[in-house]
Amino acid sequence: MSKRTLRHMAGAIAVLTLASVGFAVSATNPTRAHAACTIPSPPANDELTANPDGSISIVLVGSAGATSYNIYRGTSSGGEAATAVANTTSVLYTDKGLAANTDYFYEFTAVNSCGESARGAEDSSKTTPPAPTDGNTPGVASGSSEIYYGEDAMFGGEDWFQTLTG
Repeated sequence: MSKRTLRHMAGAIAVLTLASVGFAVSATNPTRAHAACTIPSPPANDELTANPDGSISIVLVGSAGATSYNIYRGTSSGGEAATAVANTTSVLYTDKGLAANTDYFYEFTAVNSCGESARGAEDSSKTTPPAPTDGNTPGVASGSSEIYYGEDAMFGGEDWFQTLTG
């Protein structure tokens, strides 16, 4: 065999050896090896919190190597959309514009340049009911009208007080 053939065979053996321990060979430069690409694990141990405004706050435990997270949502168990409703680079996300008093089911994936993980375990939360818009105490007669006390009145969950003068 010629020296050139031996060098080519030695290079091929080195490439095969690198490939067997988790390195890939670049197609543009077959003699240059680089680390194999790894898809991150799905996020686990998420936390969902229903907010008074009808949104749901999501806290994800980050996945090593993830650059973003996809959020899949549905209104029945196992009914999450095939397409992500949101993608975020943060582990904190608020899902807004949801219907009041409704169960929402979520699955999450981790994403990086290598691809998207499998979906994590399903979790769910129910949005809060709509805020009451009337008071819980009738007005108190005062001459020909009634007085309503701010402490007992409920207007969209907000407190209100009358400004006094003098």
